[in-house]
Amino acid sequence: SPSREGRDALVRQLDLPRGDAREHVWAGQASYRLRGSDVTTLAAVGAFRVVNVDDLGTGPGADRWRGDLDHLRQHGLINVRPHVLEGHRSGVATLTLAGKALLEQHQSASSGEARQNYYAGLVKPREVPHDAAIYRAYQTAAARLERGGARIHRVVLDYELKREYQRFLQANNRGNRHASGR
Repeated sequence: SPSREGRDALVRQLDLPRGDAREHVWAGQASYRLRGSDVTTLAAVGAFRVVNVDDLGTGPGADRWRGDLDHLRQHGLINVRPHVLEGHRSGVATLTLAGKALLEQHQSASSGEARQNYYAGLVKPREVPHDAAIYRAYQTAAARLERGGARIHRVVLDYELKREYQRFLQANNRGNRHASGR
């Protein structure tokens, strides 16, 4: 189970409910009733693109189609699909476009602070087992880092790192029509 601070890092930029009672939240023309655990689940799934439902606090053998996951799925904010992970039947959760839009609409970062990126859907279905393992690895690393006094501000996936690296590599080529692209 992720540490409280590790989970809080995922929701700290969100102006959404934090308590146990469900509250009305508007996103565009849609209205949802969300509580803090719903928001934490949405933020984790969005920040990591795809998450094994067993890692979201439902536990092995639990009825995954109940509680927060079922509530979010019924409201069209997440998709849950069956999948075989590590040799066991499980399920993976991804944000829908509506779920991503809800998080982004209610996100506010401090001046100069990088925003947490949220992702919807699957990009490479064949990489689901690998991608689904990242959240579990984060949980372990976050707990270790926090025990050492570190504070987690946001999650950056390889997609974002690769994009930034390409921008760095191409910085000298921007605006130069004679550049070779190297």
